[in-house]
Amino acid sequence: MRACVLVSVLVGLHPGVAREATGTPARPLARGWRGSFATGPAAVERNAATAAPAAAERKVEANAEAHRRRRREQQWRRFLCEAAAGALAESSMDAVLYPIDTLKNRRQALTRVARSSGRQPTLRQVFRMGNPMRGIVPVVFSALPAGAVFMSTKWLVEALTHRALGVSAHGAIVTMLASATADVMFWVVRFPFETGKLRVQAMQDRSTLGAMRRLLAEGGYRPGVLYRGWQTVLWRDVPYDALEFGFYELSRTATARIRRPDAERRTAGECDDRRWESALCGALSALCASLLTTPLDVARTRVMTQPRGVLVAYAGVLDCLSKVLRVEGPRALFTGLGERAVMASVGGAIWFSVYEFVRIGPPE
Repeated sequence: MRACVLVSVLVGLHPGVAREATGTPARPLARGWRGSFATGPAAVERNAATAAPAAAERKVEANAEAHRRRRREQQWRRFLCEAAAGALAESSMDAVLYPIDTLKNRRQALTRVARSSGRQPTLRQVFRMGNPMRGIVPVVFSALPAGAVFMSTKWLVEALTHRALGVSAHGAIVTMLASATADVMFWVVRFPFETGKLRVQAMQDRSTLGAMRRLLAEGGYRPGVLYRGWQTVLWRDVPYDALEFGFYELSRTATARIRRPDAERRTAGECDDRRWESALCGALSALCASLLTTPLDVARTRVMTQPRGVLVAYAGVLDCLSKVLRVEGPRALFTGLGERAVMASVGGAIWFSVYEFVRIGPPE
């Protein structure tokens, strides 16, 4: 009896069930919250029409997020690849050219011999000063982090300039600006070892690390003494690197236009498949830059290797240039030009060949 009453109450609460039980056709559910239970062809079509744009929008957002993730991964890989290429290129170049660099710096540092005899020291005299390979190990190892910092900074400045101004990241002007900025960061890492290297090459100390320890002891163990005179290096290397990389981009663009007249300018990796072009353009670019900056190189060597306490000292690069020009003549400003030209051309070929090899990979 109680079960029958319960069934009757439930049937009475739902009109559709009641009409089914009585055999009368059921009316569709009223609109409102009950409309969500509606079934049938029209309701399915309405639900599908509502859900399709939302699903498409979610798919577009997912694709955009995946694209941004891949883009970030590619940028990080490119950043690390540039750092590795710069490190290996710089260390390889320094290892090969260290003895030539020693001969050049010794000739430029022998100012007393040149003044007393009236002629520049010969190569035989320079060779008799000692082993030209002394001090090479710290220099090569310091080139690894310095080269990595240089190329990663250069790539970062080029990417930021391209994003901010919308200009090509491989234009000559942008490359020169990025190279000059990266060179400052390069010497922040490299300068203490460069100071020790010059003193070893000038036979003022027996080892690079020993020269650095002596300078620290003389300066009260303040790290700033290792960066004394670093503006002299910036005077030479900032314009040198800016000119070298600017000439390199111009020469690579010229070779790309010769090979493909329809190409307006080269892009990263597109025209780098011929490695002999990298070596040739790198050698010519470094040669031109070295010829223009040799007087600055002479001033840098003399300022950094001058003994303390002498009566005639150089207050800086400009003071050194003016005194050398007035006392010794214009020819003295180009002392070591032959060694520097050979070193720059060979070094440019090595640097850009190794850089392109590491950055792009071996030729197929």
